[in-house]
Amino acid sequence: MTFLVSVRPSNVESESWKLNRIPSSPLISVITINLNSSTGLQETARSVDEQRYGKIEHIVQDGLSTDDSIRLISHEKTSNRQIFQEADNGIYDAMNKALLKVHGDLVIFLNAGDIFASQLVLAQVGQTYMEKDFLWAAGSVCPQSLIGYKRRKPLIGRNFFLLSLGLRIVPHPATFYSARLLRQVGFFSPEMGLAADQHFALRAWRIKPPLVLPLVVAIFDESGVSSRLTDHKRGIEFRQIRRNLNLQFLRNDFLDLSLSLGIMGARRIVKGLRTCSRH
Repeated sequence: MTFLVSVRPSNVESESWKLNRIPSSPLISVITINLNSSTGLQETARSVDEQRYGKIEHIVQDGLSTDDSIRLISHEKTSNRQIFQEADNGIYDAMNKALLKVHGDLVIFLNAGDIFASQLVLAQVGQTYMEKDFLWAAGSVCPQSLIGYKRRKPLIGRNFFLLSLGLRIVPHPATFYSARLLRQVGFFSPEMGLAADQHFALRAWRIKPPLVLPLVVAIFDESGVSSRLTDHKRGIEFRQIRRNLNLQFLRNDFLDLSLSLGIMGARRIVKGLRTCSRH
């Protein structure tokens, strides 16, 4: 089935990117998880609708919201958007439920409140996929508080060791998974807590490192639950991830946990010093 996105008239920052619309261009599935975030969901849906790309499937997975989310998004329903409402056991369980419904060659998670950084993101990624046939790829994200800030290097970790320690991340709002990879990796593991997306990324990395995209893919909502993950909690969850994947660098559990928490403590100090140096 071919899905056509309805594009709203608006100014585009650049007309230089020309999409080669050939039959092999990939269908891109955008998954949006929502729970009582009517404003954020509208912003995300509008961002998807404004993409200048013709093969988009938008899956909205709602966890039985009690606000106006579904009523409002229904007014903006287009032929490429499907809305599903069902109970779930948290964000990663909801993401797994949505994965069962996609038909795309590429899949990206752009949850309620997150938006694409430009109207040309999916066109660029689709063209790159046709040229390089990547298994998965990731670019950068920008927090809403830093819109306009230009990151020189992608946020994604290029080093598996640093990623496993939690010192680098693979941002899921900027990551495109091919259907081929998803068939190999399977689903998210909700028992890994708020770092389940990084557990998923490490499992994918074991198959093949991602292609690093030299572009900012998404502007993310800083009020999301994963954005509130403290360094201490992150250290504990990444230690759990290493144990699950048999990646402990120190075989002793206590020493491995101490390493993880020590690294997160040092990370917090460095962040504090950088903040002070700006003032």
